[in-house]
This record gives sequence, C-alpha cells and structure tokens, in this order.
Amino acid sequence: MEHVGLPRRYGVLEEDPLGDMRAMNEIRRILTVPYGRPITLRLWCRVYSKESLEELIKDFSIMKEEYFIKKPNGCWAPAQWVEASKVVSYVKVSGGILIDHSYALACLVFINPE
Repeated sequence: MEHVGLPRRYGVLEEDPLGDMRAMNEIRRILTVPYGRPITLRLWCRVYSKESLEELIKDFSIMKEEYFIKKPNGCWAPAQWVEASKVVSYVKVSGGILIDHSYALACLVFINPE
C-alpha cells in the first residue's frame, strides 16, 4: 500500500498522490502498512499516522487491529498504537541499494463490506 502511486514503483512513472486511496477500493480484508509519525520516504513508501490511516480506511469496518515495533535485534514486537505512533521512520539507501530502514507497522483485519 505504501508504495502505490509513488514514481518508479510498480511501473508508475509520475506520482499519483491518491494512489493509496484508489488502491483501497480494491482491498477487502487485510491491510498492513508502515506506521508512525507521518512521512513520505520518497521512492520508498508512505508512513501512516493514526489520522492518515483513519482517513484511508474510513469506509471500512475494522474487526481487529494490531501494531508492531521493530526491536534493535530486528524482530517485530507487539506495541500499543500510542507507542507505535511515536516511531520516527527512516530509509537509508546507498547506490540504489537499501541499507537500513525503520518504521512501526499497523496490521488491520476488515469485516467484509459486502
């Protein structure tokens, strides 16, 4: 989701600021997105805040939501949304190769809207 509409992702040549919103029309059950302080990490992904995620999923009913934070050892650990919301995201790229990245995750399960 976080890559949809960004240039050089999935064959997109020009940025589509509403690409993620358009893709939500296709999603019917599960969504996992980078979460934390909102930012677009250019050419990599969008990171959603509580407010931007609520706007993205406003037409869906959530059955379950979970949040995770990546620990220094690289493992994902469950977290409360408040803790996950404070994560400052970043991406480090060198020569077009991903070196490091960090953000929290929001994992949502939707009730089938149909």
